[in-house]
Amino acid sequence: MAELGFDFFLIGDPWDNPEELTELLKVKPTRMKHIGDTISEKNKKESPYTVWMYSSPYVI
Repeated sequence: MAELGFDFFLIGDPWDNPEELTELLKVKPTRMKHIGDTISEKNKKESPYTVWMYSSPYVI
C-alpha cells in the first residue's frame, strides 16, 4: 500500500494579504507566514517571503 498526500503552496514577494486567498478558495491554510515573521526562534531568522500553504493528510 502507498501513502499519498499533497502540499499546495504559493509564495509571494511582495504579497501583502494572503488572507484574500483564504477567502477566495474558502480553504483554511495549514500554514501561513508573512514577510518578516519569525521562522526560527533559535537563530532569530525572519521569513523573506509570504507563504500560503495547505497540506493534506496522508491516506493509505
